[in-house]
Amino acid sequence: MYSAPKIAMKYLKYWFKSRNQYYLHSPFVYKLISEVIYDKKVYPVYDSIEKIRTTLKNSKDKVNMLDYGAKAKSDIDVRSIKSIVKSSAKSLKLASCLHRLVHHFQPKYMLEFGSSLGISTMYQALGNKDSVFTSMEGSPEVAEIAKANLSSIKCDQVCLEVGNFDHILAEQLGKFPQLDYVFFDGNHQEKPTIEYFEACLAKAHNETLFIFDDIHWSEGMEKAWDYIKSHEKVTVTIDLFFI
Repeated sequence: MYSAPKIAMKYLKYWFKSRNQYYLHSPFVYKLISEVIYDKKVYPVYDSIEKIRTTLKNSKDKVNMLDYGAKAKSDIDVRSIKSIVKSSAKSLKLASCLHRLVHHFQPKYMLEFGSSLGISTMYQALGNKDSVFTSMEGSPEVAEIAKANLSSIKCDQVCLEVGNFDHILAEQLGKFPQLDYVFFDGNHQEKPTIEYFEACLAKAHNETLFIFDDIHWSEGMEKAWDYIKSHEKVTVTIDLFFI
């Protein structure tokens, strides 16, 4: 993982090099940037989910968090819920962008790597309540909180599966006739990210949307992102720095 100052410098460099929608020649990308990514409208679901986020941020409870991610083996850490919200939950800016993407494209078959406490899951799920949505989470106690949050906001279409992605992904992919949308937000390492990407490609089609989190989080993730961008089956990529 890059240090905070290094990530800040990378973001500054990205900001100076990035272009707005008026430089774009692709009508598809221009419309996506203008009408979805830059959409400043406040959708009704935002307030409901942010109230849940506030409750979690004020919680004094702790959970045993099982982490398969950026470590060689699984570890259990006792973490406060509010610290998980701070470190793992997507910000309103990013989570609302996920909601707008789902709302715009209306994907039927959706998959998420990394439910965490369910904040980003709720934002995505409420973008299309008619979707078939599976979200995978590695930590059982964290997953229970996510399930409760999803239930409280009536995201009944979400099936939350618990386990190491390496062990449960093949089974979950087997349940889908195709994948229309995938959010990769777990195990932020180069090799697993590429392996999950390639596994999901088997169920992808020309209109499938893949979203990768923390693409500039480390040198390994930047290498994974470079690999994905150059893949022969990838037709359009948009770098928003964080996703």
